[in-house]
Amino acid sequence: MGIVGYKELLTRYAGKKLNVEMVKNSIAKDNNLTDGCALVCAKAFEASLAFAGMITDEGIVLVQGAETTKENGSGEQKAPAPPPRDKSPDGTHAHTLYLDKDKSRSFGFTGPLEITRAEYDRICRWLEFTMLIAEEKKES
Repeated sequence: MGIVGYKELLTRYAGKKLNVEMVKNSIAKDNNLTDGCALVCAKAFEASLAFAGMITDEGIVLVQGAETTKENGSGEQKAPAPPPRDKSPDGTHAHTLYLDKDKSRSFGFTGPLEITRAEYDRICRWLEFTMLIAEEKKES
């Protein structure tokens, strides 16, 4: 939900079967992008939904807090909420970022999946303070 435009797309396709071609067309039109660029964005959106557990095996987009499938008065159906992804009792997740393509260097932490902007800014300041930042060496 932190990616610009995803919330709007999620709302637009909530409870509906995701059609990547339609998402591509929408992204291209709304953002004045080429079809190729918009297709990459649409596929990234679909992959993000799958990673977050917000799309069924049938391709139906799920939304947190949606009611179980039943009529909502507008003729559309709301999809059931996805199962929570928190596996630990305290609701934290292990996060890992590989720093190189060989995956020999990584940065990892355990924390909540969702944080506020203020918490994010505080974490960034803390990382800048606690990490030793080395200048990149230029390859000759």
